[in-house]
Amino acid sequence: MAAWCAWRQRLPLGRTADLFAPYLALGVAFQRAGCLVRGDCFGAVASPPLGLVFPGFAQPRYPAELYEAVLALGLCGLLLLWRERRRFPGEIGLAFLIGYPLLRAGVDFFRINLGGWPTVDQLVSLTVAAVAAAVWLWRRSAGPVTPARCQDHRVEPNVRRR
Repeated sequence: MAAWCAWRQRLPLGRTADLFAPYLALGVAFQRAGCLVRGDCFGAVASPPLGLVFPGFAQPRYPAELYEAVLALGLCGLLLLWRERRRFPGEIGLAFLIGYPLLRAGVDFFRINLGGWPTVDQLVSLTVAAVAAAVWLWRRSAGPVTPARCQDHRVEPNVRRR
């Protein structure tokens, strides 16, 4: 949806992704902290020092949502630091599409799993991360972006077509 809106408003997709990616990670962190407050999204049964006792459960469980919140907050910080060193427009957006699915797949090991490993969520996450990594490697192999190629292009406002 965001890519379509950027295209519709004639905004450069790479720069738009670079702008929003760190704050998407921040939003995930707040959303997962909300899961902890609500008491859902809990993980599998955990040993006492690593688990929390959720309402309605006698045994401690992994606070998978807390793990994901902390990792997403760290990802937000890394993406904000990386913005100053990006080599091409869209690199921060691609870094989010690599980092978040990987941390999500890792946290899934602490969730309740009624099926086998890997879960469907892990397969989808790893696929997204692999595709984003391939695009990142392809874009990076094009060479460093010179100041002339990295100029901030002015975009004309979207004029309604009749």
